[in-house]
Amino acid sequence: MNLVTGEERRIAAGSTHVASTVEMLDTKKAVEVAVIDEIQMLADRDRGAAWTAAVCGAPANTVYLVGAPEARRAIEALAERLEVPLEVHVLKRMAPLAMEPSPVRKLGNLRRGDAVIAFSRRDVLMWRDMITEKGLSVATVYGNLSPEVRRAQAERFREGQADIVVGTDALAMGLNMPIARIVMTTAVKYNGYEEEEISAALAKQIAGRAGRYGVHEEGFVAGYDDDTHEVMRALMKEKIPPVPASGFAVAPSLEQLHRISSVTGETSLVKLLKRFVHNIDVPDGFFYPRITEEQNERAEWLDTLPLSVAEKFMLSLVPISTKVPVLQSAWEHWALSLAKKKVCKLQPHTQELFWMNLQEVEDTCRMYSAYAWLGYREPEFFPSIEEAQQLAREAAERVDSMLQQQNSATRKRHAGGGGKQKRRA
Repeated sequence: MNLVTGEERRIAAGSTHVASTVEMLDTKKAVEVAVIDEIQMLADRDRGAAWTAAVCGAPANTVYLVGAPEARRAIEALAERLEVPLEVHVLKRMAPLAMEPSPVRKLGNLRRGDAVIAFSRRDVLMWRDMITEKGLSVATVYGNLSPEVRRAQAERFREGQADIVVGTDALAMGLNMPIARIVMTTAVKYNGYEEEEISAALAKQIAGRAGRYGVHEEGFVAGYDDDTHEVMRALMKEKIPPVPASGFAVAPSLEQLHRISSVTGETSLVKLLKRFVHNIDVPDGFFYPRITEEQNERAEWLDTLPLSVAEKFMLSLVPISTKVPVLQSAWEHWALSLAKKKVCKLQPHTQELFWMNLQEVEDTCRMYSAYAWLGYREPEFFPSIEEAQQLAREAAERVDSMLQQQNSATRKRHAGGGGKQKRRA
């Protein structure tokens, strides 16, 4: 099977199947069957447009849309709009899911097979330390980790090398683990603007990871404290609203921007994006244009550089966080290099990884992955694709190693009686 993501291509000779992230769907290569997972993500504020594009653009004779039943009405509306036949098959959960009668309350009440959920990297690492101080081994999963590290950590839990997995809601997307019980440390999450109680849909998606059929006969859900337990009990009973059957997000493609540019003569990315928003033909609101705030901010700066529309559009989409200064600096350097038509090669910095803290190594891994993303699209100016992938792998291995070292160090301190436990018991 071939694997295609924004930053990676694993091509196997003679392969007849391709697995890819939804953003990397090849809409030009005809296939017999396409399977689109997590179809309820149509309603996601940030990535929903990728699912809209996949459903509408998958070049397949048969398309399987797999996901939560709340997406049914939306899928039926899309099928009607696209004038294609639709068959609906409803599957029942094989292993039942139940609330624990009472909260966990103490670290000593955690048990092997639990998944402990927090909603920030800082809190995940804090809970990991508290749990390992009790002598339990822990696997760790959160969003800033590269896919390779997440898979490696999940594998440790699957193989029994880790008693407990501590993670964010990243656990609920794309990772299959034999979790017996979900333990929520909180039901409040930062949404990018403010702290708010999680939705019933997210609560149930996370909870649904407990009770893997064939491993556990039943899955359980609990809050760590009384308040979180009662909130989760209420959320588990709450009916999830259906995914809206209109207002599907649509992001602009380069082809669409080129068409607008050819008619108007406009080359400013900011203005082209605005024209896309104002002129997209959706009078009934069934589709709506979606430009992220980050893309708009990037477009304003890119318009100050001597770049083509295609180059500015590509750079506006580089999967790298502009909120992290070192990553923002790297992105600006790449954009300036391309504007000057200078070849930007990578220089190995493997030894430097050993002098970095965990956050710095994580960010370094993301930087190399983003360079590879650019290299696949502009190999003439970003030719060090293989080096970037190798450096990203080395950084990922270093992150994985550091997580394991921190895990072991905390357990050894506890076993030796060193240090006072000042946190929650």
